[in-house]
Amino acid sequence: MKYKILKKDPMFRNDKDIFQLGKRDGNTKRNFLFLSKWIGKHLECKPSDFTKIVTELSKKINTDSLQNAMCIGFAETATGIGMAIADQLMLPYISTTREIYAEEHITFTEDHSHAKDHFIYDVDKLGEKDCFILIDDEITTGNSLKNMINILNQETLVTDYKVLSILNWMPKEKKDSFIKQMNEMGIQISFYALAEGEILEEDPYIYCNDREDLHVSYPDPCVYYEKEDYHLSPVTGRHYLDDCMDFDHIDMHAFSVACEIDKILEPTMKNILILGHGENIYFPYSVANSLARFRHSKKVTFKTTSRTPIYVDGKVIRSRKRFKDNHNITYHIYNIEEMEKHDVVIFLSEAKNIEEIEVPKLTNNMIHFLLKKKGA
Repeated sequence: MKYKILKKDPMFRNDKDIFQLGKRDGNTKRNFLFLSKWIGKHLECKPSDFTKIVTELSKKINTDSLQNAMCIGFAETATGIGMAIADQLMLPYISTTREIYAEEHITFTEDHSHAKDHFIYDVDKLGEKDCFILIDDEITTGNSLKNMINILNQETLVTDYKVLSILNWMPKEKKDSFIKQMNEMGIQISFYALAEGEILEEDPYIYCNDREDLHVSYPDPCVYYEKEDYHLSPVTGRHYLDDCMDFDHIDMHAFSVACEIDKILEPTMKNILILGHGENIYFPYSVANSLARFRHSKKVTFKTTSRTPIYVDGKVIRSRKRFKDNHNITYHIYNIEEMEKHDVVIFLSEAKNIEEIEVPKLTNNMIHFLLKKKGA
């Protein structure tokens, strides 16, 4: 694929500092994707880098002009930065999700994706707002964005939309046409990005990995974190977060978890990876951020497993393992050899008991940290 970066924020040293180009595995609709070191998804991320990108993105939004606004983050890659931006802007938050619950929801599609359907829950909360801030790591064509706005327009009376992303590839004529279409629907929309570019030529080749075996080696035993008087379920943003109190609660929880992890690790362990699962990005970031301070270490990083199948190109993506989680959904983890170099990999499980652990032992240095109430 050929592309050109038209403008970028001074925080980026060069084009590769914004993203690295990856290839989707077996995707006939879009064979590329943009891999970011800033968001804690497919590539390892330093908590300080995550904080930096969130701070710069948050500066794009003038909160003085906002009234009754809400942030919505796109699954799967932007659930972490979406929640963190909402925290910085002191606004309510919810993310789209691929998870299915027996609850009222609205649905829109991401047509090029491996998992097309997005769900939004707590629909009643959406109707109370006057402005939506839609947050994604990158905007390519705007088609998924349009699908989402069309659904939100059917369910709410919101007419003010702000689109915030690290990177936006929409050319000026397409962006102007998009804005015109929205205006005709009675919607005012603004775009904000830290970098803008243009895709000049797409690669028509369909990349396909050999199908490796599913990884199924589950560990026994797990490490347990036991508290009687503390809410232990990691908050992912799949359900509505109301105000600063909710975010304070999440960060207090993450601090407590980091304290418990610190106790079980050898004092010499500085090179630590915190691993989350799927859409649960913000919580691993917050744990990693606290643990980096405890350990006085710049070598604490975090990332998460992913539903996205990415081609192993030997460059950005050098290896992968795939597995089915406890809901029988196929996930992937990338660059195993990089994970093996850490002193320890801590997987933060959302499971309620040992039988429901989501992720097998993906590396030899992995510890499963099961967040569990005493007596549960």
